[in-house]
Amino acid sequence: MPPPAPITLIRGGEDALVLRATTQIRTAVQSVAPDVEIVEFSAQTYEKGELATHASGSLFSDERLLIISDLDKMSDDFATDFENYVKNPAQSVWVIAQHRGGNKGARIIRALKAGKFPEISAAPVKGNEQKVELVADEVRSVGGSITRQAAADLVAALGGELGELLASARQLVADCGGDITPDAVRIFHQGRVETRPFEVAQALAEHDSTRALLLLRQALGTKVPLVVIVAALASEFRLMAKVKIPGVTAAELKVQPWMLDNSRKRARGWNEEHLGKAIRIIADADAAVKGESRTPEAAIDLCIMEIARIR
Repeated sequence: MPPPAPITLIRGGEDALVLRATTQIRTAVQSVAPDVEIVEFSAQTYEKGELATHASGSLFSDERLLIISDLDKMSDDFATDFENYVKNPAQSVWVIAQHRGGNKGARIIRALKAGKFPEISAAPVKGNEQKVELVADEVRSVGGSITRQAAADLVAALGGELGELLASARQLVADCGGDITPDAVRIFHQGRVETRPFEVAQALAEHDSTRALLLLRQALGTKVPLVVIVAALASEFRLMAKVKIPGVTAAELKVQPWMLDNSRKRARGWNEEHLGKAIRIIADADAAVKGESRTPEAAIDLCIMEIARIR
């Protein structure tokens, strides 16, 4: 663990990430100063001179960790005192400054950047892909490893609340001895991992029609919309057709490199003629689930079986 900086800015309003960063810094400080005194206060209710008082040694400890919240609501007195403090931080004192976002306190942020103090992002997490990356990072931070599929499965099971997700990732490292696989996620979170539409599509693309039909039943049982399932089928087979273009890149297809690699592997089992037939069958299924059929679920079943028979 690298030695803690005299001042660290945590910027953003994602509570789980603010807590995560604060905990990591506190652990780093306590590793070099086990008896450090921790003082928490708000920049919003700050009174002039308070920072100097907190940064001074006490009868109990000369080493202090100051955790300052609400920099986005800071008082004028705090802005003045902290700007001066940044120019000459106290010895044996570490500061965590939490700014939840917005324009207030811009001059303080500029001063921290000018002083080359580190900034940790706690920006709101947007989308499951970011959560998958955070899970992988959390697992690595506690000495474990996790496959991308296992991280995606964990997000599917617990993705609603980021704090619970990261805590579960850490717990899985302890429960699994360090290495987390998709099977481990399913065992420890049995019943909470819903079948995702792209799993149906991937099974069919891999010529495993039996598994594709089983996953389809599971998806329907968890009320996954029919149009979403068909959209996943269309996306998977169209991508396999596109990756056959010589020299095409992930950037050109607007996908992640790992998605391009996986699609290329699946596409090896298909030629252009068979992919064309599959895409036409999926187009018919798309029309069926959007109103052209009175039995849309049967239309998806038929779609999978017809694609399976192409080979």
